[in-house]
Amino acid sequence: MIHHKDPMDEKLDAWSDAIERLESLEKAAAREKILFEVWESGERAALMEKKLSAVRSEMLVKQNQFYVGKYWAWKEKAIEAETAKRLLDHCRADWSSEQSRNANMRGLK
Repeated sequence: MIHHKDPMDEKLDAWSDAIERLESLEKAAAREKILFEVWESGERAALMEKKLSAVRSEMLVKQNQFYVGKYWAWKEKAIEAETAKRLLDHCRADWSSEQSRNANMRGLK
């Protein structure tokens, strides 16, 4: 016998999955941000130890061939997390709509 899930359960499962995905992606984005900031501050500190000004050090760090890749790795994870957040909002709204539909159907009976 095949058991079909109730639409409310399906919506709730989708919402739950979206929460888990968002959490995972937000952790990944935070990790990339930390890695980027640690690298950036280390590079800047190393240049400043060579008696370069903070402004010049920052300019040189941003010209470093690795800067764009590290910065993009962080931003890409942040974009993925933001996309997951929009999906979570959609799942929440979808579940809420299903809940309202069910309440309306009960009222019609």
